[in-house]
Amino acid sequence: MQSQYSETQITFHYENGGEESFSVPLTAQEVHQQLQLATESPLLTFHLYDRSVTIRFDRVLKVEIFPAFPEVQGDGVFSEAQVVTAMRRATRR
Repeated sequence: MQSQYSETQITFHYENGGEESFSVPLTAQEVHQQLQLATESPLLTFHLYDRSVTIRFDRVLKVEIFPAFPEVQGDGVFSEAQVVTAMRRATRR
């Protein structure tokens, strides 16, 4: 199943607590594939209209991709997961 989106937002969360988001003209699944390839390289580069941004992938703790791409399955993939917030934890007690 191919995603209907042709633009994907990627948010990088860094080990220093900072975060940075980019929009790229790819489907979420294509972004996921590019990120898998990027783990073999120490740097990830985004060419923007006025500059290029290079990210040291070893300084990234978490990557969020929107929209979701549920077609990716297999080892290390947890389907139908939910974020548990403090409010949700409190309602379950």
